[in-house]
Amino acid sequence: MHYCIEVAEEVDIRLMHNIVPVVALCLVLVGSALAESVNPHGEMLQECNVCHSVSGWTPLLSPLPFSHDSTIFPLAGRHTGVSCLSCHATLKFAETQGACASCHKDVHTGQFGNTCENCHTPNSWDERLAMQTQHAATRFPLVGRHAQLDCQACHVSGIMAGLETACVSCHIEDYEKTADPSHTMAGFSVSCESCHDTRISDWDVSEFAHTSSFPLAGGHANRNCSECHGSISFINAPTSCYDCHRDDFERTAEPNHSSLEFPQDCAQCHTTVNWESDFDHQASEFPLTGRHVETSCNECHASGRFAGLDASCWSCHMADYQITDTPDHEEIQLPHDCQSCHTAQSWDAYFEHNSDTDFELTGAHVQIGCKECHVNGVLQGTPTLCVDCHLGEFAGTTSPDHQATGIGTQCLECHTTEAWDQGFDHSNTDFPLTGQHVQASCQQCHVNGVFEGTPSQCIDCHLADYTGTEDPDHQATGIGTQCLECHTTEAWDQGFDHSNTDFP
Repeated sequence: MHYCIEVAEEVDIRLMHNIVPVVALCLVLVGSALAESVNPHGEMLQECNVCHSVSGWTPLLSPLPFSHDSTIFPLAGRHTGVSCLSCHATLKFAETQGACASCHKDVHTGQFGNTCENCHTPNSWDERLAMQTQHAATRFPLVGRHAQLDCQACHVSGIMAGLETACVSCHIEDYEKTADPSHTMAGFSVSCESCHDTRISDWDVSEFAHTSSFPLAGGHANRNCSECHGSISFINAPTSCYDCHRDDFERTAEPNHSSLEFPQDCAQCHTTVNWESDFDHQASEFPLTGRHVETSCNECHASGRFAGLDASCWSCHMADYQITDTPDHEEIQLPHDCQSCHTAQSWDAYFEHNSDTDFELTGAHVQIGCKECHVNGVLQGTPTLCVDCHLGEFAGTTSPDHQATGIGTQCLECHTTEAWDQGFDHSNTDFPLTGQHVQASCQQCHVNGVFEGTPSQCIDCHLADYTGTEDPDHQATGIGTQCLECHTTEAWDQGFDHSNTDFP
């Protein structure tokens, strides 16, 4: 056709009417040539311009508008990323087969048939979930660690069907090399599932039910088998604590179990949670309180005896009783009932004189030692009158002389426990002391030691002052003996005030 056009261009336009037959001939020839040409893609219904351009046969259009979804094999997953020629070995695309096996070699040699899509997908050749789903329909569903393994881990020879499903068929080496405990020496069953579970992620975690004869609890739960079954004796292993803990028993020094002949039934004092003794002294006949809680066993159980001991304080504290000198318990014959004065909180006596006796300690009595009142160790029947202890003070007092003046022995009438001196309060009598009377000594008024019945009129003490006064002469002028009319206790002189008369 190109030839025809070139010829036509060389012909004058005036000759076009002569060329028409020639062009017609060329078109017929070209049409015949096209009809007889072979399509390189074979029977392909798409037009050429779907993939090619008028610029040239190559390169192909980009992006390629052709959609593989319009074919019987839509592209999905990993198929979308491969080149056309990876699947289409020739340009006759329609001749390519859609079966997986046409492209993918069957490594299973037909053991699973030709339906690769049962286990594989275009998204991933290693589609584990799909494989597990298929495996679940077999005699050996995959669970636990088995679900995480590669196929080759179990199907080493590539044989998929008819494999043995017993654990030992794959795990015989694990069985034989296990040393804690040694399965072969102990004669363990090869039924691995009796102790192990594929649902547990760790092969070392055994679900062996130890509870059948010796439940594992507390510290026992974390022990290695060999720690108890050192002799590889599993069937007839002893179950008493002492069988395993004999060394602990014999080396214990606080208290010394061997020398004190402790029973070998460890569970009486110990638990599997903590080897430290859980013996509860509070449940015994002698609950521990105060300082007893901090005391070691040996301090009380020095003889090694634990049962039937005397629970009295005296049995342990006799030495404390004997060496105590404030007060001297032996000298004053204090009773051996220690708790009457002492507590477990503190050895210092808690004896309360105010509430436990008929003689309340107040004032100076609080500060003195027991011996000062309880002479010769006599505690019971000690007299409670003041004079019983203070007779020496009574007899030795000279201002005033209590004996000479006939003062009674009821000391509390004049004295208190706060202070022995100045105990008597004259304000509580019928003659309160005021003014100069406060400064006067007792003897000045109470001549010859007479206290009871002492007259209280001024003239009784001041008669000499009355008769001796000359300015004015009280007797000559007839001044009465009512001294307070002119005088006060503040000052004897200048007592009369003329301004208080009718003639100031």
